[in-house]
Amino acid sequence: MKLNKEVSQRMNMLRFLMIFGVVVLHTPPYLPLGGLPITFFDYFKAFFQGAVFRTTVPILTFISAYLVFASGLDRTPLKLYKKKFDSLVVPFMFFNFGLVIVTWIAQRYFNVHIFRELLDIEIMEWMDAVFGLRDSPVNYPLHFLRNLVVLVLVAPLLGKILRSAPYVGLVVVFCIAHFNLDGMILLRDNMLIMFYLGGMAALLGVNMLALDKYRVPALVIFCIACMAVVVLRVKDLNYLVYASPFLVWPAASLLTNTRVGIWMTRMSSYSFFIFLAHAPVLAAAWFVYKPYQAVLPAPLFWFVTPVLVVAFLVLVWNLCNATFGSAFAFATGCYKKKKLARPLDNTAMDGMPAPHLK
Repeated sequence: MKLNKEVSQRMNMLRFLMIFGVVVLHTPPYLPLGGLPITFFDYFKAFFQGAVFRTTVPILTFISAYLVFASGLDRTPLKLYKKKFDSLVVPFMFFNFGLVIVTWIAQRYFNVHIFRELLDIEIMEWMDAVFGLRDSPVNYPLHFLRNLVVLVLVAPLLGKILRSAPYVGLVVVFCIAHFNLDGMILLRDNMLIMFYLGGMAALLGVNMLALDKYRVPALVIFCIACMAVVVLRVKDLNYLVYASPFLVWPAASLLTNTRVGIWMTRMSSYSFFIFLAHAPVLAAAWFVYKPYQAVLPAPLFWFVTPVLVVAFLVLVWNLCNATFGSAFAFATGCYKKKKLARPLDNTAMDGMPAPHLK
């Protein structure tokens, strides 16, 4: 199925916006919703880190599924697995394994303890650090890729259900995810629901622009819901997660054909690399900032750092692409062995806090 041009452009725009949101979400120090905000800035920060950008994972999971099922790749499992091995598994190995080595050296020889503790740990803790089996890997945002690989593996089965009994399948999938019946197979259960809903939108011929006429009410409802999460300190965000694609997607149409929206669409090609590499850059920024906390106010760090991190990684992307060409394309999940030239379709992000940056 050929994607509608406007739908494709909005996906690209949202890809960059959501992954910028991931960077904001992971900018330390993390304020848990259970904590007590005591200033306006605390509430403002909690609004984005505790609510608004908690919807980045479901939205990007929805988009990823839509692309998989709209392309019909679920009907050719071997082709699907080969393509997603290149675009998901290879970047995971490169960007997580590399950070594992750097982290171990920093802890072993320089007594710098960042990210997950790797000294004197059991074999299963090493498996978690390297592969993210039961917990986030060392490069903690990449647990999204680990979960997405699982969803890709079951995509052919989900495709059969979607084409034969989509609504029965939705009930089954909802029960599995909502009640955590899959155990540790998925680290974020609501991703299964969002993946299935993305498949439904693709295979049932849903008009992806139908809700655009409600763009303003959708934005208002979304903002009110996020404010309620912060004010009422709601810990179960599942219902906000389930509703987010139906609110954020039409609200995003407010940016269509604006200068900001066009710019974000152009920036989409950098999104996946920003996702892959932002955690260690944020860690470096935090450790540089910590000695100057008494001089530089925390709000300044929080506002400026995500912009600087994204700008820095865009520069790194361009330098590496120009210098290493096909090797860089391979490491970042580009299927063709040449310089990156267009947005990738391997949407990725994470909604977890950065617990190791204290």
